[in-house]
Amino acid sequence: MELRFSIKQIRLLASHFEFNPSFPLKERENVEIVTDMSIDYKKQRGKIVTVTLSVTSDGKEQPFTFSTVFAGIFKFSEMPDKEDLDRVVNINCAAILLPYVRESIADLTRRASIPPFHLDPINFVSAYKRPEASRKKEVVKPQEQ
Repeated sequence: MELRFSIKQIRLLASHFEFNPSFPLKERENVEIVTDMSIDYKKQRGKIVTVTLSVTSDGKEQPFTFSTVFAGIFKFSEMPDKEDLDRVVNINCAAILLPYVRESIADLTRRASIPPFHLDPINFVSAYKRPEASRKKEVVKPQEQ
């Protein structure tokens, strides 16, 4: 069965940014930013699925913390079985939502008068194939300024 779906809506659900005033920032210092990413979904009436992608960074040893949550509403031509739906949500739908999350985080940091922080690309296929426990944490290192 060929899975076909369309994007009905993408919306920002929550966004938060905060400086860490106790972080000693030195110029040109490489700082490691650790992020947590989660993907959740819920079937709605008909052939509609709402997918939520959250990216959070709340490390105490970082210059800032953030949290951004986006939801995408997707309509399927035919509702797939659970296994296929899990795969499509965690690979395809998450990949569709990631650029919105990335842009939001870059905009938050830019508006805070610091260089924009860009999330690195994520290989959702390999992330989906990893065991559930190791899917949660992604380490992102900022580019040289």
